Amino acid sequence: MGILTEKENFMRLIQGKDPEWMPVFSFGYSPDRIVPTMKIGPRLLYEQYMHIEPWKDIWGVTYVASESAGNQKLPQPNLFILKDITKWREVIKAPDITGIDWEQMARKDLEAARIDQTKTATLFKIHIGYFQTLMSFMGFGEGMSQMCEEPEAVSELMQYLSDFYVSVAEACIDFYHPDMMCVTDDVAAWGSPFVSLEMFRKLIKPYHKALAEVGLQRGLPVEMHCCGKCESFIDDWMDYGVRAWDPAQVSNDLVGIQKKYGKKLVIIGGVDARELVKPGIGEDEVRSIIRETIDRYTAQGSYAFYCNLLTAVGDKETAQKNRWITDEAVKYGQKVYK
Repeated sequence: MGILTEKENFMRLIQGKDPEWMPVFSFGYSPDRIVPTMKIGPRLLYEQYMHIEPWKDIWGVTYVASESAGNQKLPQPNLFILKDITKWREVIKAPDITGIDWEQMARKDLEAARIDQTKTATLFKIHIGYFQTLMSFMGFGEGMSQMCEEPEAVSELMQYLSDFYVSVAEACIDFYHPDMMCVTDDVAAWGSPFVSLEMFRKLIKPYHKALAEVGLQRGLPVEMHCCGKCESFIDDWMDYGVRAWDPAQVSNDLVGIQKKYGKKLVIIGGVDARELVKPGIGEDEVRSIIRETIDRYTAQGSYAFYCNLLTAVGDKETAQKNRWITDEAVKYGQKVYK
């Protein structure tokens, strides 16, 4: 066998085969290495993330940068656009997408990504998630209470959002030439899901499935992004073609999950960041934690490494830890599957 590209090696894992080395998953471009993966989608839907200053998304939600999280963007607190879920039609208006040159947009997005698609697998991502979008409209307290009190109105809104996002995906996905379809929704906190399994199946899963189907119709495996303790949803994810999950966090029984699903599900993550963010932890300890993590999950198979500590603007200590983490994962990961 010839030397595999990072993309080919990662896709072997997705296909249920043994890779030549452990992939070190990435959300985007790195100046230091050829990354095996990158998430990409139409800039129309992500423009708010390109600005440090407050910026409104396509629905009218204002996003602001958080310096404590490296200028990651979040909905501005206490500035919610939807007060009454039963009146969502008066507030939530999908933008007119007729006449958009999707091919040109895709070309610009791929140029900005700075990756070679023959060497890096692209994961087509269309939005932050239906649950998360509702929370951005109403805030967590009100949004979650409305899921309990007005499920029919919530379902109608979710269907409206789904129809829009599926139409966008259908219009432009082929111009991005992706290798996987990405479904995104953080429906869990560290210690427990935000919603019951019953509520997930009624108010969220149908719309995940509809979006996943856009990829499945093109033969694309599905990757799921979901933070927190969300293992109770995995069987349902499998129903709509999920083959990989990031960033699988240690509040879940990851070894048990690996034993249950085997090569049907690739675990991406598995690092206990709580240990890594301790002040004063040195290089040797950081590298040791990374090696122990890799050994634990590659012993079960179907594992790709991922860890990126969110650092405050100007936090040099955490930035240095991230360099050690990636360096150790790349170097040590060359050995484990061999």
